[in-house]
Amino acid sequence: MAVLFPDNLKHNNDNRPILDVSNNQVKGLGIFASVSDRNALDSTIQTDGFLALTNDGGSYKAFVFTGSTWSSESDWTEVGGDALPAGSNYSVLVRGGDNAISFNTTPRISAVEVFNSSGASAPNIMFTRTSDDSGAAQATGNGDSLGQITFRGHNSSDSVTDAGLIKFTQVGAAGSSVSSKMELSVGTSSGSQVALTVNEERVLSIPRLTATPTAVAGGLYADSSDNIYFGVV
Repeated sequence: MAVLFPDNLKHNNDNRPILDVSNNQVKGLGIFASVSDRNALDSTIQTDGFLALTNDGGSYKAFVFTGSTWSSESDWTEVGGDALPAGSNYSVLVRGGDNAISFNTTPRISAVEVFNSSGASAPNIMFTRTSDDSGAAQATGNGDSLGQITFRGHNSSDSVTDAGLIKFTQVGAAGSSVSSKMELSVGTSSGSQVALTVNEERVLSIPRLTATPTAVAGGLYADSSDNIYFGVV
């Protein structure tokens, strides 16, 4: 039976508590000397959003019950501190479609803006490649992909498919500088294919086509016999 009080509760001794949370009889709040003590809490006191100050073996930390299984540590979320999920080097923290938070080296985002409002440095996107798997500086080699931007769509089978590519590849061994070639690919009926290449000597080349393409005013193409054709009006 509930006991109703018409006013605030107050101990007659100002130095004494009126409620001792450490007894763990408060539904929604508790102090536990270990995780096992928290797991042993009677089910009648357990509740969603329970705040548990728990000694995890080194110090007391605050955890909120955010899951469905009381004894599952993954269903407890640490409040504040440096509580972050584990992740590898050079990864970012993301929230996935299932609302779970994790580190990811290939995060999916809907848009990104690189912005700089003042100063000498312009907005910049930089791709840096190293041959060392740990990320330490190490010379790259001939044929190494230095960076690429891939464009994709969904085909008629609702499958993701490549529809274009800008790619830089190292040419030759690294010296005091690194030589590269650039390839631009576009999506075709046969998939993504190279449309032009600029080599390390800044020479532009176009692919040899086996079939005559649709004429385009001002266009240019080469056939398999090395004949060059220009589109005219």
